[in-house]
Formats: sequence, C-alpha cells, structure tokens
Amino acid sequence: VIRGPEQAISVLWDKVTERGWQKELSPYIEKVESTYAEVRDTLLEAAGPGLGLSVVFHELDRGVRDLARAIDDNTDPSQVSSMARHLVELMQGASYFVRGASRKAFSAAELVHHAIFSISPRLQYHGIQITDGFVNSPGADFKIKGSRRMLIASLVNVLDNAIYWIKVSSGELDEAGKSRRIWIGPSGDANVDAILIADTGPGIEDGAEIIVRPFFSRKDDGMGMGLYFVNMTMQSHSGRLEFPSIGDYDIPAAYTGAIVAMIFGEKAR
Repeated sequence: VIRGPEQAISVLWDKVTERGWQKELSPYIEKVESTYAEVRDTLLEAAGPGLGLSVVFHELDRGVRDLARAIDDNTDPSQVSSMARHLVELMQGASYFVRGASRKAFSAAELVHHAIFSISPRLQYHGIQITDGFVNSPGADFKIKGSRRMLIASLVNVLDNAIYWIKVSSGELDEAGKSRRIWIGPSGDANVDAILIADTGPGIEDGAEIIVRPFFSRKDDGMGMGLYFVNMTMQSHSGRLEFPSIGDYDIPAAYTGAIVAMIFGEKAR
C-alpha cells in the first residue's frame, strides 16, 4: 500500500530503474519531485502558522472572557492583573508564528523554548506542568536548519494534543498537583538528533500510519490536520515523525503516556 506522495514517487523511481527507463523518464520524474516539494513547502508555510495560531486564539478568546468575568465579579485587582499579564504573554508567544519564513540555522533548545513560551498560558490555565529537558542537558542540544515558524507550529500542535489527552484522562489532580505533566527534551542518544515529547496521558492507541492521515482524529471536535501537518513539516526538513514505545529512549519514568519523536537526522555511528 502506497501512503503519501513521497512514497509514491519513491516507488515510481524503483519501477523506472527496474525497467531501465531512466534516460526516457528521469527528467519528468525529477520535475514532478521538485515541483511537489516546492508546492508542499509553500502549503506548509501558509497553513502551519494558522494551525498554531488557532490554538493560541482559542485560549485568547477564553482569556478575554475570563478577564471580563473577573472584573464583573469584583475579583481582587492583583489577580485580575495576573490574568491580564498572562494574556499579554499569550500574544507575545503568538508573534513567533508570523515572523519571517526564511530557513535559517537555530538550536533545538531555542525552538523548544519558544514553543513552550507560546503555549505557557494554556498550560497554566489547565494546571499542567512542563519540563524542558534541554535546560539540564545543554550538551545534547543540536542545530536545525529550517523554518522556525513551521517547526514551532509543529511543536505547539504536538503539545496541544498532549494537553487535550491529559485533560481527558487525568481527572482530578493528585495532592502535589503533578499528575498532569509533559516532558520535552533531547533523545539522549548521541547518534540521533531528535526532540521528544512525552506526557502522562493515556498513550496512543492507533498505529503511526493511521494517526498522521489527514482528517483522522479521536478528539470530539478534532479536524485531524495537526499531526498530518507535523508529519509533512518533518518530511520537508529531511526528517521524520515517529511514535516510540516506552524504553526506546531515555525518558523520565513518570511519563508513561504518549511519546512523540521529531527526528531531524541520524549521525554516523
């Protein structure tokens, strides 16, 4: 079964090579391949920030309503000020989605920092703790060359999925308030440049090939475009999206839910 344009083109190359028809067909297939990549990247540059901003704007709408309600209820001014400050931080985070789309080199730790900053008001609202694994592992940082806003939008989409499923599964918080947690950090494998996202939710029940299909979602109001976009973004950055099992990477033991790996390359062993 052929899944996706990249695999279809790869299969076509194999068939042409088997028949020895490279001279006749290679120029056409190369043009199809390069045009597809150009159209794909243009689509991702246009759609990615919108998908990320939809998460931010949903929380902005909620935040504005909560702020107005707090004023009507004569809430303590210091608490209202704190709520207003969170709204400002939310919009500052949104600015990362609309900055220039040129492909530049930046660090994975920087990318993670900006993604967490963008979604931090949402995490605070839902009482979810997040741990940045790059902070305590500076030696595991690595460079990425690509579109910062596409990759931040991808990370925010993965984090948004984690938030949703943690809310669905966790119920009441434990006494320490730590049952809702997300960890995001390096792979811990010196041979693999990857950003891992792990949570304390229910885990993933479907296979990787299913959950990256467009319009597939188990959320009650899901569009089924988030992981599809993330998967295409990783392909456009010569990487891949994977869903490892517990034990495949060195992840803190408390995170027994879903694990998502954004893999940017494997180093020579």
